Amino acid sequence: MIVESGLPAHVVSIGAKGCVTFSTEPVRDYRDFLEIDDRYNHAHWLFQHNGGVFLPPWGKTEQWLVSVQHDSSDVDRLLGNFERFARAVTG
Repeated sequence: MIVESGLPAHVVSIGAKGCVTFSTEPVRDYRDFLEIDDRYNHAHWLFQHNGGVFLPPWGKTEQWLVSVQHDSSDVDRLLGNFERFARAVTG
């Protein structure tokens, strides 16, 4: 959905832990981190929250944790919310 929508973002993940970083380029240092436009993060957090997915409080990286307690419908909900968010912010 990120590529299809043209959303300025990429995913970073290690196992079950991951995040969406709203930056077109990988963040390599603190100066890069400061350049992230956190308005995307706040809007994404609101889309997820209003769609029934409770992420950690919004910040410059959106994090998720998928565990054995989650099933495919939970993942589908998160992805559906993300798709609606991406369409909303990219027109």
